[in-house]
Amino acid sequence: MWRLQEKFQSGDYQQVVELFYSSKTNKKKRFPHIASVVGALSFLGRLEEAEILASLHEKSCSKTDQMACRFFLAIGWVRRSEYRRAENLLDRNSESSHRTPMERFFHHQGKAFYLFYTGRLLESQKEAELSRQAAMESKNTWARCLATDALGHVQVRAGAIQLGLSYLEEAKLLAKKIENKSSESAIEISLQCYRWEYGWNQGDLADLQAVLVQQNPENSYSQASLLLEIGRQFTLRGNFSEAKKSLEKAAEKVYASKNRRQEILLHLRLSELAYRKGDLFQAKHYLWFSQRILHEEVDKYLELPVLGLLRKIALAEKNSEEVRRLEDRWKQMHAYTSTRDLNLKVRLGLELGVASNPEDRIHEKLYTAEKFPNFETRLRYLLESGFYSEAARVLGLKPAERTVALLPANLGIFVQSESGLDWKTITGLQRKILLLLKKGSSKDQLLEGAWGYKYDSLRHDSMLYAAISGLRKSLGPAGNWVRPTEFGYLFEAELWTPEKQTVALSESHHFQKGIDGSRAVSSSTTLSSSFVGTVVKTSSRSAEVSQKFDLNHRQLEILDWLKSERFLSVKEVRDRFRISEITALRDLDGLRKTGIVLRIGKARATRYAVAEENV
Repeated sequence: MWRLQEKFQSGDYQQVVELFYSSKTNKKKRFPHIASVVGALSFLGRLEEAEILASLHEKSCSKTDQMACRFFLAIGWVRRSEYRRAENLLDRNSESSHRTPMERFFHHQGKAFYLFYTGRLLESQKEAELSRQAAMESKNTWARCLATDALGHVQVRAGAIQLGLSYLEEAKLLAKKIENKSSESAIEISLQCYRWEYGWNQGDLADLQAVLVQQNPENSYSQASLLLEIGRQFTLRGNFSEAKKSLEKAAEKVYASKNRRQEILLHLRLSELAYRKGDLFQAKHYLWFSQRILHEEVDKYLELPVLGLLRKIALAEKNSEEVRRLEDRWKQMHAYTSTRDLNLKVRLGLELGVASNPEDRIHEKLYTAEKFPNFETRLRYLLESGFYSEAARVLGLKPAERTVALLPANLGIFVQSESGLDWKTITGLQRKILLLLKKGSSKDQLLEGAWGYKYDSLRHDSMLYAAISGLRKSLGPAGNWVRPTEFGYLFEAELWTPEKQTVALSESHHFQKGIDGSRAVSSSTTLSSSFVGTVVKTSSRSAEVSQKFDLNHRQLEILDWLKSERFLSVKEVRDRFRISEITALRDLDGLRKTGIVLRIGKARATRYAVAEENV
């Protein structure tokens, strides 16, 4: 029967139960390693069966086995949200004398687990340290693995993120040593979730999704935890369609396991997604449901993110009285504040005189962005960091509204669609066309506004078609918002531009009233000069050139480009327009033949510049 304990500590719970029931000695009054069987049944969710078995063998068990049985049952009942039953079992372990290291381990480990689960992190940390000390004294690798794993979780949540991650790495190695693949996989998933949650991993989210396939843990709890974090990361990065898919998969796992705690987290993630998409009622509905199933005694730390989200919704609804009420409640719950909650309060100015935790790298990036006095610098920082949802907030975009925001010329555009948020680059010509399309433009208006000459259907239809096709391609899925009309084209979405840009457009002869729906930027926000742009009409000299020679839209834009750049190479033209090298060479050579542009140098050193007489 020694194999039972070995199989249990390696995580083969189903096999432990099968070996027990197939054994001829299982009916004996004194059965060795009965705690392993009770533990296996508890972790498999068969708690009633485990409880009966523990009761039958309690008097014949050693004291260490009795404490182990209570410990395993307590963990099972906590996962079922039966907190009173779990607390009674752990109290019985506390009342016993703890003579051996393993007895001390089960006592302190049980308390550490319960205190962590109920959000009392400082108390949990002390118990976890005592548990690890006892496990090391016992020289039991399985106990060391559990104690080190618990200490890692507590340290991360308490704010010592780097230290906590190092403990979890150690616990994973111990799990590998005892060949407990289930624990090894679950710990690896915890490591990945924490690294992404606190910004220690910031690569491609496909890497995080791959963990689910690579680890393939047996327990649905770890799978659900990973899917919930993937959904959160996609929401933060503005990929709402992928966030929805991940949360739908998580829901299957959560409801199958009937884990109430993960059910609350699921509704928090769904609420955040609904809020980002502009459905405030649905967002509140998810939060109301979460509040309804929150346990008054043990879920205090989960109430904090619920209050935070309700506060964001109240701000969006301009309900100042509700904002104050929620902030007052939030401040009262200081004892249950985790690293993320404390950092959020510091960022929002709700915790004065308190330093934030720099180990939360996502917070540090968002906090750094808030400190930039220049609007453009702040926006660039958020976009380059991948925080598209935060960039949308800074821009003041109305959630769920189809919008293209014209950013400074060197930043491109920011697209908000039903599926999410995206940051794209466009050419100067495409920028002009977008501004012209906002009110709906005929082909005559497009040609005069973007190129500066009169429309000729025979010469310009193909050029216009190519330019509009290029714009649609640059817009991605939002390209469908550019719709042909009987006389030209129309842009069927909101076009966001800073206030000064709108003023400049209103002075243009194309639009006497400017662009409807453009949003003014707060007076406290500093706009760089690059934000102030107009639909610049091509100079009279360029208009003469474009009518004298049959130039395509790329060649016309190259001429504009050469006003700011003295020399251009074939490679630069190829990369900017995303065309082949042969096409780029043909465009430049065509300009050379007109006499407008000169070719300088040979082979790879060849450059093109505006002829001196045309400057």
